[in-house]
Amino acid sequence: MKNKKDEENSEEEMSSDEDSLEETTETAEGETKAPSGEFSEETALEAELASTVADIKKAKAEAKDFERVPVVMIVDDEQDLCELFQSEIEKPTLHVVTCITGDIALQSFQGLMESPDQYPLLILTDVRMPGKYDGPAWINEIYKSGKTPPTFAFMTGFSDLSNEDAYAMGASAVLKKPFSLSVLTKFVED
Repeated sequence: MKNKKDEENSEEEMSSDEDSLEETTETAEGETKAPSGEFSEETALEAELASTVADIKKAKAEAKDFERVPVVMIVDDEQDLCELFQSEIEKPTLHVVTCITGDIALQSFQGLMESPDQYPLLILTDVRMPGKYDGPAWINEIYKSGKTPPTFAFMTGFSDLSNEDAYAMGASAVLKKPFSLSVLTKFVED
């Protein structure tokens, strides 16, 4: 026969077991795993946003060490391509922020706008991307907010955006994929 104290201890153990079960679905970084054990798409986007915020903070910290560190935003849903471009053009005097969706890019751009010395000087954005905003759509959102984007270029492997349409939106160039890293470097340096 259980007494009242045994019942309380049993309830505490069950509560403790539930807490530890909940903890098993959370990674060391605090990211939540989907029930299948894989990261959910929302969690992956949140992690990318957190990484982008960290990049912005890094750019702000570097700006204190230098007079003004230009920021280049590279927006492409191919993470490997973003990393390749970043490794090619980032220098101590040129910071690169990468985003894998237009949604994240828009949030990152708005964050950079809060600090006038962190205003991105150049945006390279893919045309086709998943999410609410593709390349042209997130650039249009900047215009809708009453701001003018810095120099920007579209990158595309498709012909769904004509040069005329891109230039009408204010793009300074349309880089047709695949393009060489020397084309990228020359474009950024000009």
